[in-house]
Amino acid sequence: MSASPMAEERVHPIVGFTRALGAALDRALVHDPVFLTPEDKRTVLVELAREQARLEALSLRVLAAADRDDVGAESGAVSTAAWLSHATRVDRSEAARRIRLANSLEREHPVAAAGLADGAYSSSHAAVISQSLADLPVDLGADVLDRAEQTLVAEARHLTPKQLRTVGRHLLEVVAPDLVETRDRDRLERQEAAAYAVARLSMRPNGDGTTDGWFRLPDLHAQIVRTAIEAVIAPRKSDPVEPDPITGRAPDFATRMGQGLCEVLEHLPTERLGDHGGLAATLVVTVDHEVLRTGLGSAALPDGTTISPGEARRLGCGAGIIPAVLGGPSAVLDLGRESRLFSRAQRVAMALRDRGCRAENCDRPPSWTEAHHLTRPWAEGGRTDLSDGVLLCGHHHRLAHHPEYTHRQLANGDIRYHRRT
Repeated sequence: MSASPMAEERVHPIVGFTRALGAALDRALVHDPVFLTPEDKRTVLVELAREQARLEALSLRVLAAADRDDVGAESGAVSTAAWLSHATRVDRSEAARRIRLANSLEREHPVAAAGLADGAYSSSHAAVISQSLADLPVDLGADVLDRAEQTLVAEARHLTPKQLRTVGRHLLEVVAPDLVETRDRDRLERQEAAAYAVARLSMRPNGDGTTDGWFRLPDLHAQIVRTAIEAVIAPRKSDPVEPDPITGRAPDFATRMGQGLCEVLEHLPTERLGDHGGLAATLVVTVDHEVLRTGLGSAALPDGTTISPGEARRLGCGAGIIPAVLGGPSAVLDLGRESRLFSRAQRVAMALRDRGCRAENCDRPPSWTEAHHLTRPWAEGGRTDLSDGVLLCGHHHRLAHHPEYTHRQLANGDIRYHRRT
């Protein structure tokens, strides 16, 4: 018995369309496309792609409505995505993706949804449009967002999804170029400041003549280091890499980079690195004159590390390295009243004598110290002589001039402080 006209009217048009579509497909699928002319095949493929996009638009609209109604609740599904995955046998992740796209087009991007409904592009294009818009900064004005959506919809009509994704990555440059320049500048400035704030360098002697180190630098300074080293180690195209004289093997790239860093450090223009305390950028190598003459024995770095006399001779030719030859001729070390400040030569001598801050129990190295007139300040008639100079770190130098503290020199040369009572 056929259904009554009243019953047919109660069928929703979308339900009726779905049934009619199924019947139409039944009729079409029984025919073999091999008998289509080439022109018909081209036409059918293009038309099917268009109608498939429109069907997808309809499916996504229904899916958004289904999610609002929580259609999976009746069967106890935890979500619409879980229900859709089970009912249509798609992966849960794909079901969730489709629901997100459906809600995005329905609630936020009507222009993109309309383009899909017209069959102008595929659901893959619509997904790219939705994601590209979601990736934009959240504080953009409505007019910028509207231009962005319209731009992507227009581009989607003649680009593949992959090509459209590239447009999406540069979307802000298209719709608001002035804003991009400002945001890029601010982003880069914040990034650079953050990178400088976390810059680190640590070094640990291994006790075998080598030191391990670790550093973190801003990209700019890392490139400066790399460029300087590669300029040193870059061989001419015709020159083979020389084998190592010890191992007999050609060094690998990392080894050559390390050796290049050694050469860069030995040729630093230290006169441009500042002169805090007189010695901040100067390495003093101490060697006895007899050791230097005979080549027997060792030379010493400021921290007590020993090196060979041959290495000391070589370093004596480098910038920023002072060979302090004990027993040989020296610079004038006593300046009397002619100068208020201790000279560079006096600072070198103090560093060799004091080995760092002379305050009792202080271990700060020479590069952290300042020269102090021990018995009488220069302004009060004191003399700027080596015998009256002593190295103190900034903290203890301030205490030496603090009215609430007194200090005296112990027999071993250390300075002991006392708070005044």
